[in-house]
Amino acid sequence: MHYHMRPASVERLFASSVQMLEPSGLVSLSFINHGGSQSRKVAAASNEPLLLDCGSNGGVVKSIDYFSFGTSLEQHNLFVEDSICHSTHTTNNTHVIEKCIGQQTCLFGLTEDLYNPLPEVCHRDLTRPFTLWVQATCTRPLSIEIQVEVPVGSVASIDVPSYRWHQNNDIQIVESGVALNGATPLSDQPITGIFTIDNQKDHAQRDIIRVEIGSGKYHFIASVK
Repeated sequence: MHYHMRPASVERLFASSVQMLEPSGLVSLSFINHGGSQSRKVAAASNEPLLLDCGSNGGVVKSIDYFSFGTSLEQHNLFVEDSICHSTHTTNNTHVIEKCIGQQTCLFGLTEDLYNPLPEVCHRDLTRPFTLWVQATCTRPLSIEIQVEVPVGSVASIDVPSYRWHQNNDIQIVESGVALNGATPLSDQPITGIFTIDNQKDHAQRDIIRVEIGSGKYHFIASVK
């Protein structure tokens, strides 16, 4: 069996995991984004607070770059303020923002009474529910932690999304502490289970680093060298 895995291909997804029990054993994939630009959005109807997290290897929150309660939009991986349905934070959330700086994680409340009232017209559009939008910059650059398990008798292709670092091609991938590429010194001995590592394009013609592996458990870290 050949598995094709594309971890962290969606910028807005902080972390995810999936596993399947196959006849030959367990196949699993999980990833976490650490550092860089972190963004979250949570619909008010969920009644859940918004958790902002730089990740355990991402440092702490350096700045809050965007904050809005209402019906913002997403354009080119940025949150964009709605000209009408945009509520600024009140004194309570201003205090939360100030406390968030310098922390790895912080929580923002989601009840409407924490924000300035929105115009009546905003309540009429049921297709765009009120949402809290927060975007921040962490003190450490983006790194992606990827864990994979491939059952006996199977192989897998792991597409590491190097396009996530935009124009920077100096990406290093480490497996269990051993550098596979982009670093000196590289491992001078073949690493068990890792067949090839190449720069390629994905189905959307974006830059990726494809790692071909055999059965076993792997712990990759992708980052700027």
